Amino acid sequence: MTFAIYKHPWSRIALNGLVSRPFGVSQGTRQGCPLSLLLFAISVKPLAEALRQHPDIHGLTFAQEQHKLMLYADDVVLILTNPITSLRCLSQVLDSFHDASGFKINMSKSELMGVAVRDHTRRDIQAEGRFRWTSTSLRYLGINVPPNIDELYQNNYPQLLASLKNEMRRWSRFPLSWTGRINSVKITLLPKLLYLCYALPVLVPGAFFRDLKTAILRYIWKGASSRVSYHTLSRPKEGGGWGLPDALSYYRAAQLRVLVDWSTRETHKIWVHMDRAIAGHALWDLIWLRREHRSLKVYLSTPTATTLRTWTRLMLAISSLHIPRLIPRYT
Repeated sequence: MTFAIYKHPWSRIALNGLVSRPFGVSQGTRQGCPLSLLLFAISVKPLAEALRQHPDIHGLTFAQEQHKLMLYADDVVLILTNPITSLRCLSQVLDSFHDASGFKINMSKSELMGVAVRDHTRRDIQAEGRFRWTSTSLRYLGINVPPNIDELYQNNYPQLLASLKNEMRRWSRFPLSWTGRINSVKITLLPKLLYLCYALPVLVPGAFFRDLKTAILRYIWKGASSRVSYHTLSRPKEGGGWGLPDALSYYRAAQLRVLVDWSTRETHKIWVHMDRAIAGHALWDLIWLRREHRSLKVYLSTPTATTLRTWTRLMLAISSLHIPRLIPRYT
């Protein structure tokens, strides 16, 4: 298919109702072409390696490894220490890469956030004026990252709830049946909620899910009293329900999915190695240890603590229902 797209491609220009004659296209890729992503990944690799190998660009050393940057397509996050020296060398590398490849960083969209940066260092960085300084949060892949990890929930979930409510108000204008409204929740609202649940391992209070549940029921029944209970609506269709997504269940599943990564001995995921170093213990064993036998370090790591608390609450709920648990026996 890709070969067919690029075999003798041609284009025409439409301007003010007039269309030009066809002309050949010998550079660039077609809009939406899957080859664009692969070519960009290949072309940006030298920049990533130049940043990682530069001796005067200092990253964060953790678990005996130095971490400098995270790349996802054309979104780049740099984690730097010794900011004055590192930022000056970073600017030199970016300029050199621009001269060699034509790739230019959009400085109007580039932000710099300081974590435990002294005032005189901040003033020196701001005086250079190349990067836009922010003291509230950075936005990366749709996530607001504040300087204090304890503010992750407040910087993301309330905005998500407001966005979901606005989306339901917009869809309320259309003449949809109540089953159509359930399907619109699945199609438009659930992916937004799932993305944040997967991306942010933070504890979400029950009030968030109660508020969301109320808004969804109000949307489905057009502001009237519910004719079918939320519990029944949330059942799968083969179980007599309508498959309405239960936000709390999806959140718990998103937090517990990391148990698979915890049980993997060899993994390329950096966050797993970081969690292991913080916990000071094999991660898979943590869920089977009693609270008093767990190290205090696991509760200082928000991602690890979120998973453990979600697991503990789920086990307590299962115990209250007198459902037998499958616990591995070690011999």
